[in-house]
Amino acid sequence: MLRIDTHLVSRSLTGRDDECGDTGLIQLWPSHCLLALVDALGHGREAAEVARQARQYLENNLTLAPGEMINGMHECLKGSRGAVASVCQLDLETGSMIYAGMGNVTTKILGVQYFSFVNRDGVIGYMMPRPMEAAAELRPGEVLVMLSDGVSSNFPPADLDYALRDSADFITSEIMSRYGKKDDDASCLVARCLR
Repeated sequence: MLRIDTHLVSRSLTGRDDECGDTGLIQLWPSHCLLALVDALGHGREAAEVARQARQYLENNLTLAPGEMINGMHECLKGSRGAVASVCQLDLETGSMIYAGMGNVTTKILGVQYFSFVNRDGVIGYMMPRPMEAAAELRPGEVLVMLSDGVSSNFPPADLDYALRDSADFITSEIMSRYGKKDDDASCLVARCLR
């Protein structure tokens, strides 16, 4: 059985918690977990309301597969400014993951291996193709990282090697302070698989 350490940080452009268009969800069960990051288009109160609706949808549909969650969010957010998102289910018994993403939320694995998931282009709630699910594996010593576009994602993986053995809280803090942009809401979700 894998043990994981998780942490999520979101920061609004304005500095007000009620104006952040980025949100996420970490839901842990004994045998598996759900990890999701949502970035509503734009920022401010309208974006925060879209993010709230998306999170509420996720919380109410925890048993769906990642692709089904993206499709469901699409129906839920129709008529809004829309959002982009990544959703991952991790089996804690095997380390296997099922992933689906839409738009420019970045999801990658750092550590023993380097792997970057590929999202489909589209806007949830506006216009998007059918979500595609991908499979991967998270192994002890590896870290799953989800980033909104308010965080630069093109850093060399080795730049964070020093942080990957630390806590998920520390890793999110390092990513946000080093790569967080100053012109958008920003969020980072980390799931660190313990040795």
